[in-house]
Amino acid sequence: MIQQHHLFALCLALSSSAAAQSFAGGDLSNSPGPYGIPPDQVFDAAQVPNSYLTVPINGYNTSIPAGPAIGTADTLPGWTLAIGVSANVPLAGADAPGVDAHSFMQMTALSVTPPAELDTPDYKEGDWRVCAIVFTGGLLKGVNGTGTGRGTADDGGCGGWLPQGCIGQLQARSVAVAGNASVGGCVGMEVPEVCKGYFGEGKGVAYEVSPSDDGNARIFFAAGSAPFTHRGNQTLLAAAEDAVWPLVLTWSHLGQSGAVHDSQGWLSCVRSGGGDAPSAGSRALVGGSIWALLMAGAVMLVL
Repeated sequence: MIQQHHLFALCLALSSSAAAQSFAGGDLSNSPGPYGIPPDQVFDAAQVPNSYLTVPINGYNTSIPAGPAIGTADTLPGWTLAIGVSANVPLAGADAPGVDAHSFMQMTALSVTPPAELDTPDYKEGDWRVCAIVFTGGLLKGVNGTGTGRGTADDGGCGGWLPQGCIGQLQARSVAVAGNASVGGCVGMEVPEVCKGYFGEGKGVAYEVSPSDDGNARIFFAAGSAPFTHRGNQTLLAAAEDAVWPLVLTWSHLGQSGAVHDSQGWLSCVRSGGGDAPSAGSRALVGGSIWALLMAGAVMLVL
């Protein structure tokens, strides 16, 4: 399993919802979540989402050791990306300055789950690096002129929100970024010029992903809405469920020298409002809110 833990937490404005948020990413099984809430509180909240969306993704066999085999030559079916929004999450355990311990937040969480047949304990940090580049500013607008996905099929594609020229540029850059992942860990990505009218921020923030089948280790990103004092804030809940968040997943298979041997990148756009509410008595690892996927081409670096 991955041993290096990268945590980034920040508070900024999410343009699409016009509300301040707190973000946390990396290994959230051992690091604080939004507003500094404890890891177990993140996991417990994500288990009972108000809405959620799960989409299949084409991941890879991360048990393949570092070079000389080409790890991204063939995809491994069964990988999924899940996103969910959990309502009225208490901030009693928050340690961020100025947060009222009696307040609440609406929380969005994102996770990656490997196929059941993949022996994830064989995953080694020196063999692979899986990164998520999250565009935390969300979308200012989509091709339909709004920042929401109403009327768009939530099937893992970005075509309902971004023009093809923008998608092509993001896909190409995702592969290039994956090729640089051995240098200082995960690498963020600038928004291409052709896309800037659609994005709320100019750069995506990179978080390391642990492709684990073990509980809260799957969750690599969580966002908390602006705090509120009365349970049942439907305005913030609707904004969280309707928000569209672009995401790039990069898969870097390393060579024996530690440099990237081969790599792949995937672009995603999803939202929990496009998924389902959990049925009575059911529990989901993460509820739905914001993502989807489109594949980029592969790149190989000869060591």
